[in-house]
Amino acid sequence: MKKNRNNHIKPAGFSLIEVLIVLAIVGIIAAIGYPQYSQYLLKSGRSEGVSALLQMMERQEGYFRDNLTYTTDEGLLGYTSGTVASETGRYTLTAAACGNEPLGRCVLLTATPDPQGKQAADTTGDLTLDSRGVRSSNWP
Repeated sequence: MKKNRNNHIKPAGFSLIEVLIVLAIVGIIAAIGYPQYSQYLLKSGRSEGVSALLQMMERQEGYFRDNLTYTTDEGLLGYTSGTVASETGRYTLTAAACGNEPLGRCVLLTATPDPQGKQAADTTGDLTLDSRGVRSSNWP
């Protein structure tokens, strides 16, 4: 405690009003910033899905070069587990023939967001890429 000119004791610290004003300002900033941060995390997750699709397509093209066909067997592409996932598990990858095309002519890769994981709030849907370069419209 300090004494002012009139020998009155002046309390040190902040008043309740000052603390409440600061808390209100921090709350407003957090309310504005958190949704933006959440959207940033989802977009970075989509980038991870795209990266995983491109890596799988690279392996598919190598397999096609050697065998003149694509494959839906991830083990033949060098993946060790039965389910292929992106680096942090936000997406699960699958391979299938493109529509009515035979697998020897076109392969469609799909990255599906994990419904229980970090990407569950992403409402943009699956990411797709086929061997002709056609991709879904929700790529980041």
